[in-house]
Amino acid sequence: MGLAIHYMGGEQCTNDKAVLKKVRDKLVDAKPHWLSLSYGNIEAFAKNDISAGIYWNGASFRARLQNGDIAFGYPQEGFPIWMDNAAVLADAGNPDNAKAFLNFIMAPGNAAMISNFARYAKGIASSEEFMAEDMATAPEVVIPSALKAAGYIAKTCDPATQEIYSQIWTELTK
Repeated sequence: MGLAIHYMGGEQCTNDKAVLKKVRDKLVDAKPHWLSLSYGNIEAFAKNDISAGIYWNGASFRARLQNGDIAFGYPQEGFPIWMDNAAVLADAGNPDNAKAFLNFIMAPGNAAMISNFARYAKGIASSEEFMAEDMATAPEVVIPSALKAAGYIAKTCDPATQEIYSQIWTELTK
């Protein structure tokens, strides 16, 4: 939905009905040309069951390790940049232990270990020395200089707007 909204000229988290109608119509028009719609794609990519898709970098990296014919690219029209986040809830039962755990996973060596396992870009700047060598040049991790300006920080939409997006997506996937 986010990429389609961006492609149709809308802003992230828009609830502008005119824009969302254009997005919905474009997706409906595109659907007959899709080969598949699945959320468990690593194996399907690796087996050549599907040949194109929108996928986060870690899963694409792992699929490419299983099938060297897989290529990852960044659309010049634009793409969201995001990362997993962790937080301590205000009403956490044991906030001191939760904070200790966050400090543990943010230690450079531990952060790199998590990134090396999941095969996604690192979020801790001081973890470079602990990163696997193949991560330093992986197309899934290193955004080409010419395309960096096309990236935009992904946002989390409010629940009411997300509900509209869910309705469009549910209609589309029926």
